[in-house]
Amino acid sequence: MDEHGNLKVDKETHDNASKPNYGSPTTDDYFKVLGIDPTSTPEEVRAAYKRKIREYHPDRVAGLGEKLKNVADAESKAINTAYTALKSKGLAT
Repeated sequence: MDEHGNLKVDKETHDNASKPNYGSPTTDDYFKVLGIDPTSTPEEVRAAYKRKIREYHPDRVAGLGEKLKNVADAESKAINTAYTALKSKGLAT
């Protein structure tokens, strides 16, 4: 996000969004999606989830074009999946 609250997409984010995920993700993968350390507390996991989903929510970039909306959609799905998985394992509140 820039200082105006707009989504900034860098090359790494865009490249990762387009790569298929082979195999089952691990708990460490979910922490990585949220951008936090695996030793984070459940409260830190929830805070990271809220921060990331605000950053990548597709509605925030709806006016910036279909391509960016698709990237934001893919990222938000990954963020939601990670948070749901961590929450089901008791690692998030």
